[in-house]
Amino acid sequence: MPIMDGLEATREIRKSTINQPVIIALTATAMDSDEQACLKAGMNDYICKPVKLDDLMNKFKNGIQQLFHFLNSFCEAVKCIRAIAHCMELYFTFFI
Repeated sequence: MPIMDGLEATREIRKSTINQPVIIALTATAMDSDEQACLKAGMNDYICKPVKLDDLMNKFKNGIQQLFHFLNSFCEAVKCIRAIAHCMELYFTFFI
């Protein structure tokens, strides 16, 4: 990248308040230290060249599973907030 490398770009993205994308590193090197650097920078996953279709599909599948897990957690949180709001409404109705 002309201005910054992928590690720095990922760090900048992760510092921002935008909706966070899934970031998968694609690199020509297959060293453990490179993978750790990518994950430490905030990337979600890592894949090295040459890319095998099965590996890439598994990375996408894992990303989708993480998204579903997040959405499930979010929905549970919304249910809790609704329950709390309902309890507060009942409290204010009967006691205030």
